Amino acid sequence: MMNKLIFSQKFLLQPLLEELQNQANSNSNGELGELAEQIKANDHKAETLTQLMQSGLLDKAIYVNQTAKLEQDTYQCRQKIKLLNSQNTDSANNFEEVRSLLRWCQKGQTLTSFDPNLFQTFAQQIIVNDPTEVIFKLKCALELTEKLTKKAAVYQQFYRGIIKQRFNEPTKQAEYLYSIIESEGDLIG
Repeated sequence: MMNKLIFSQKFLLQPLLEELQNQANSNSNGELGELAEQIKANDHKAETLTQLMQSGLLDKAIYVNQTAKLEQDTYQCRQKIKLLNSQNTDSANNFEEVRSLLRWCQKGQTLTSFDPNLFQTFAQQIIVNDPTEVIFKLKCALELTEKLTKKAAVYQQFYRGIIKQRFNEPTKQAEYLYSIIESEGDLIG
């Protein structure tokens, strides 16, 4: 997978990085401003309603109804702001992870064996769909499917290393190994 990323960096990782940067620059700054203005307007309307009710120009039932609507709208605006800030943080993290991955790929050092340090740096998780297909979930939010040859599919040290990272206890490791064995053929190879 890493060798494929090295090969495809110019048409896969570089455009992804540029798109993430463009998205971060234009995505939500305007919307955050609009939401803040809406909250400010709601606060001003609430003050006006309070003054009208106190001066006797507005019925209390109408005041309560309108104030509740304004409070609900303000609450929804604040929830949207929280969501946008969370998305901005996620986008910024993804941007940094993609930039780090691109920098590594630009070195052009193809791999001939598994590098656990490199795995820890860029991979978040590996999902084994079946003995010939795995999905690499990278820290930059990419999910890359990799087809494995029969030789790679039964390579014990690869699986054992991953399983040891996932489960601390030897019994949990054994239970997981048992759960992925589908038949006697898997044991024989």
